[in-house]
Amino acid sequence: MEWSENLKSITIWQLREYHIRKSKLKTGSEFKALAREIRDSHNLTDQEALAVFNSTFEIRD
Repeated sequence: MEWSENLKSITIWQLREYHIRKSKLKTGSEFKALAREIRDSHNLTDQEALAVFNSTFEIRD
């Protein structure tokens, strides 16, 4: 799958913010709301938003 330019423009700091916010969610509706926010704020497809939402990474100092 080829990723859109919108997806490529998301920074590591934005991914980190989403990861932190995701770790605090408790209900399914909260998860869906964050995934929709990611999709809408970056003009992504549903599949791209899920890729961002489910991304895992480690930031080292």
